[in-house]
Amino acid sequence: MAYLKCSYCGIFVDEHFRNCPQCGNRLYDDTRKKSHGGGIAAVVLLVFLAVVGFFALQAYKMYQERAYEEKLRTAVYEIVMSAAESEEAGDLLHVVWYNYAYNISDPETDKYTRRDNGTGPFYEDINDVIDALFADPEYAADRNEIVDSQYDLANLMRELSDPPEKYKDDFSNLRILYSAYVEFSDIVLNPRGNYQMFTLKYNEAREKVLNSYYPLSMYMG
Repeated sequence: MAYLKCSYCGIFVDEHFRNCPQCGNRLYDDTRKKSHGGGIAAVVLLVFLAVVGFFALQAYKMYQERAYEEKLRTAVYEIVMSAAESEEAGDLLHVVWYNYAYNISDPETDKYTRRDNGTGPFYEDINDVIDALFADPEYAADRNEIVDSQYDLANLMRELSDPPEKYKDDFSNLRILYSAYVEFSDIVLNPRGNYQMFTLKYNEAREKVLNSYYPLSMYMG
């Protein structure tokens, strides 16, 4: 059994007494117990907030990763689709250029390779042939769509430029695919050189796009 000394009258009193039986002085303050309990409560609260904060951070991290993956998936899809459109436009350009280079008459290409809307002699300059093809409303619309895709994808690549750790390798592969796509589509949009040079660059760029796509093919599923 412990005893407390009354600070007022000086006698020793059993600790179970709250007030001195002799003078009535309060022996100890209940707030000490309350403050002790408050300290435990504060610790519990801090632990609780830390746990909640941890899970909230993990949830936010998962949300960011899902959002990033969705944009990554969109980028792969849009690159593949625009590359396919570039290939379709490029293949037509290739056929037109081939028929012009070897003076081959073809109802599908004569309107681009020959004067007088396809009824006259072949053009002397390949630039006239390309101008005629690019002036075709349907082909012009296809080219404009490729240009718009290039612009949209450039913006999307900027949005993806700071990937979560989980997607750093995939973003590196995406940059390779994107660069290959830009090179390929630019060849179609701005053809240069002679037929042989265009054919060589066109086939090489298309192969590069295909090879760059394989590491990211799971995003097309």
